[in-house]
Order: sequence, then structure tokens, then C-alpha cells
Amino acid sequence: MSSLSRIHLATAMFITLAIPMRLLGQNVQPTELRRATVIGTATDANGDPVPNATIELKSSDSNDRRTLVTAENGFFEFHDVKPGVSYQISVNANDFADWTSSTITLEPGQFKIATGIKLRIRPGAHGGPGHLRSGTGRD
Repeated sequence: MSSLSRIHLATAMFITLAIPMRLLGQNVQPTELRRATVIGTATDANGDPVPNATIELKSSDSNDRRTLVTAENGFFEFHDVKPGVSYQISVNANDFADWTSSTITLEPGQFKIATGIKLRIRPGAHGGPGHLRSGTGRD
């Protein structure tokens, strides 16, 4: 066998043994949990969107508290929500009674659509029961 063939053989054997050993020796970090997303729409009892409602996503066991205001269509969206943590959604809007969800816990990568956010007119609020509207003869 020529010396050039021996060098090629030695190189091939080195590569064959070195690469798998290098891969086995790597420290594999656990995959980071993929964050979740929560979306929803604040509506009134008639199903109409409630614009400018304050939405709060609050965790029960940490200081993760996020607040945003709904768009004209009542839509809201929270990104990068930590999975495996219990959260509640609270909604507050002018002339409406406050609304709070039951506790939710998200899975890694989950896309949660919060449903059933129907706000009720607060008694005595402008336009609500017990309020006298001008122009109706009951000012």
C-alpha cells in the first residue's frame, strides 16, 4: 500500500470516528418552551364590539401582568405568553360591568381564542337600565 493510500485511509478512519464522538460529547440543552398566544374580542350583550376596553392578562403565581386597550373592533392579542402558568383575563370598559375569565393554563405554542367575553351594561350607566336618555321625553 502506498503512503498516499495510507494517509487517505487514516484520514477517512479519523473522520469516521471523530465526528460521531464529537456529536455524542455535545451537551444538549432542553428545548426552550415555545410561548403561547391569547386572542379575543370584547363584545356587549348584543354581540357588538366594545372599543377602548382595557384588557388585562394576569398570572396568578408570578408578576406577569399585561394590559392593553381594544381596537374599534373590540379585538385584543397577547403574544409571548409563558406556558404552564395560570392566567386570568379581566376586561374593564366605560359604562360596562367588569368581566373576569375563569383561570386558563396554556400549553407550549398554544394559540388560545378567549371566547364568551360579553360585557353587560352597568346599571345606571349612560344608555343603560335606569338611565334617562335625553330626547325620549324622560330627561
